[in-house]
Amino acid sequence: MKFFLKLFFCVVAVSHLPATTIIPFAHLGEAYQSSPMVVLAEAVSMQPTEVGGVVFDDVEFAVRSYLKGPVEAGSYFRIRPYGYTQPDSRFVVSGDFEPELGRTYLLFLSPYENVWRPMMLSYYVFEEQQNQGKFYLSPIAANEGFGTFPRPDGVVPEPLVVYERDALLELLRGYGRPDAPAWSAKGALAPKSALGAGARAVPTGCELIGGANYARWLNNAMTINYSPNYTYTNSGINVNDLLNDVLVDVAGSYTGVAPSNGGLGNFNPATQCPLSYSFIAFQQIYVLAEDPCNEVTDMAGCSGTLAVGGAQLWTPTHTYKGDTWFNIRKGKVVINNGVDCMGSATALKLMLLHEMTHSFGIGHLTAQANQNMAPYCCNPIGSLDMTCMNYIYDIALPVELTAFEAQKLGDRQSVLSWTTSAELGNRYFVVERSTDGINFEPVGRLEATGRNGGTYTWTDEHALPGVNYYRLVQTDADGHTSYLGIRSVRFETVGLHLELWPNPAHEQVQATVLTDAPLDGTLILTAPDGRKVFEKNISVESGVWRLDIPLEGLPNGHYRAVLVSKDLVKSTVFVVASN
Repeated sequence: MKFFLKLFFCVVAVSHLPATTIIPFAHLGEAYQSSPMVVLAEAVSMQPTEVGGVVFDDVEFAVRSYLKGPVEAGSYFRIRPYGYTQPDSRFVVSGDFEPELGRTYLLFLSPYENVWRPMMLSYYVFEEQQNQGKFYLSPIAANEGFGTFPRPDGVVPEPLVVYERDALLELLRGYGRPDAPAWSAKGALAPKSALGAGARAVPTGCELIGGANYARWLNNAMTINYSPNYTYTNSGINVNDLLNDVLVDVAGSYTGVAPSNGGLGNFNPATQCPLSYSFIAFQQIYVLAEDPCNEVTDMAGCSGTLAVGGAQLWTPTHTYKGDTWFNIRKGKVVINNGVDCMGSATALKLMLLHEMTHSFGIGHLTAQANQNMAPYCCNPIGSLDMTCMNYIYDIALPVELTAFEAQKLGDRQSVLSWTTSAELGNRYFVVERSTDGINFEPVGRLEATGRNGGTYTWTDEHALPGVNYYRLVQTDADGHTSYLGIRSVRFETVGLHLELWPNPAHEQVQATVLTDAPLDGTLILTAPDGRKVFEKNISVESGVWRLDIPLEGLPNGHYRAVLVSKDLVKSTVFVVASN
């Protein structure tokens, strides 16, 4: 199925819904209790099904092990994805469950019409894997496409990790009994060497919704309509005022786009469900409150999917900053029912702002505090948010870049080349370099050749070990600068590994550093709000260095460990769950 989708993208218009905001369950036991059906099942066949003029790629599953619900071992059922095919486009929900035939999954399901859907798309889907004769259940890679909103009860959700298959199934079955003890997954956790997997990865840097297929609005003035003008009880705000509050934030920070409130739309659930993009006009984003077509699984208490948002991508493509981009021509945000449990108009606004920004073409950023587009939703717009938006929506660029490439030369040289077709008022270019794709410093400068454009070449004679990110910056005669693109070159690096175990951690966490060369550096732990909570200098000739770090007094949450040396930076995320 994945091959089919890639081929489809090459020949027709494409749509891509980049992310989904959820409130996770406290733990898998709660997910089990809230799910109408829980099974271990194998994907056996694809069953394309036409519904209302669109085609869903339903997948038939055979039940291998029954835990809960109206099925039994050996029976069959179908799962329907959220994405579908239309004659002129493909609608894809990032984080949607795309099973591979012949593979077996642990599924937490809810009924949808006469088929089934996972409770939170692919967030609580685990794939069966085998290693050295033992079976494990590992969270699938699609989990990286989610934004998680903090639980209103303050509980830090159990992270998604690898489990021993039989131990987890037994634990879940036992938790379904009335006399079950309090949930504890410790006995079912896989050893850290089982699959080399752990909690889901956190995206780094600026990420665009199309992945390798970049996408942006060619016309940055889009109209936003909504339906219905629903009023949320707890916060007392209606959708129109909520949208206006969002647009104030957009106008103040994202100057490259110019959306406007188009008012109440004429969406009619009786005639326009199941939901598609057909009712949305070009240059329009539609906000649909209270999930009028019941596309999204209902909230379970205050856990579940809050909203999904994104854009429809079309061919032909256009060239921008030396790259090929799909044209975004329609956008959509679906807000689930039950989101009023977030408790305030501010929380609702930040959630809508987060999902609407996906419609502009932005994916998730690194897990930094105070960024609206970080994968842990939701915060006000931050500096990295603006950097990423300004990259894809510059205002009247004076330089038309037609090519930009970076190539490795020898062991430690990078050759950058770029070509322009026109330069109006351009004075010079600056090449900036970074090791993390976020923090850049200037390393080279070339003067402009003239208003008719030209070809430029610059060589970094002393590239760094690992990945070198190069950003091309252009400066006008009046001093205004514009970012024209980022390219990367990788060189062989010293073997270095940083690990914290256990994850999640309770009273203490053990930091392990493995290096095959002398290392002098600093290990730093930072809290979810960015505060430094631990720092230790490290000096190792080679081999393994370990340190037990007490966590007493640290609040629960997601922490980051960073190992910094002269030439290298290594980082990882771990969870503190002391209570």
